[in-house]
Amino acid sequence: MNNPSFFDLEDPAEFGSSSPDVAGEPDRDLDEYIANAAINAAPRDTVEGEYVEDCKKCRGSGRFISYSGRDCGQCFACNGKGTKSYKTSPETRAHNRRAARATRADKKRQLAEQFMQSPHTADIYLFLEANASWSSFCADLLVSGIKYGSLTERQEGAIRGMMAKMAAKARAEKKDAPVADLSRLVALFDKAREKGLKSPKILLAKYRITRAKDSSKNAGYLYIKIDGEYAGKVSPEGVCTGRGLSAEVVADLQDVVDYLGDTAKAHGHTHKNCCFCAKGLDTKASQFAGYGPVCAEKYGLEWATPSDEEWAAFKAAHAVSA
Repeated sequence: MNNPSFFDLEDPAEFGSSSPDVAGEPDRDLDEYIANAAINAAPRDTVEGEYVEDCKKCRGSGRFISYSGRDCGQCFACNGKGTKSYKTSPETRAHNRRAARATRADKKRQLAEQFMQSPHTADIYLFLEANASWSSFCADLLVSGIKYGSLTERQEGAIRGMMAKMAAKARAEKKDAPVADLSRLVALFDKAREKGLKSPKILLAKYRITRAKDSSKNAGYLYIKIDGEYAGKVSPEGVCTGRGLSAEVVADLQDVVDYLGDTAKAHGHTHKNCCFCAKGLDTKASQFAGYGPVCAEKYGLEWATPSDEEWAAFKAAHAVSA
């Protein structure tokens, strides 16, 4: 027995065209069917004060045609009528939609101004705006405050607690910070950035100096860690803040800048890696210098291939097997 065809399984009337097996009725092209089914979108004659227009979902055919051209059955928007009735004209409805959009926009603007300018929440708005770039919590509350015109009681309590903690931390750091100038350390990092180094850093055995990301709230600052623990930071102007930055530590950091080449060389000879990029020293010249040629160029240090005599003396002094 032959398998039934598509037209044996489906009712031709459902698709608005005849089956090839139906005698006396020619085939109809689907594109022609859709074109004939579409009627002008202008409203039809009014009936008892109503405006009758073609259904926009089915374009007046009463049948819903999918994007691929398949007849999906009766249009649910108009219940297969092909038309819809309205009590107002298309122009009036368009005007009402525009007025509604304007009203919603005006309400949004009023709520935003209420949150930004209210004496009760103006300081919260300024704090959230200043910290939204690095804190997703602040960014979310900023969006909520502008959208609804205020924050909930719990949200306001949380953000005011955050404001108090950050203010207390800033006061403590300012009080405990030694009076010192590390602007030369900042200038060293800025020069490395100008030469194309995206994230300059100095990684010594005791000190770890890194630059804050540009997206951070402390963009341009240098972070100082001592033996893996955060000690403080240096502002773009060279001002130190942090309880761990004692006068002794500041003096050590100034020596790092003053004797950067000697410091980097000593670190490379002892730890067998570069203190700027942490990569291993795998060439004769890099082992001799204590750092690689790329880092030497970025930080303005001397770098040259040693002579045979220099290399022999270096091997003997540092027990280098290569």
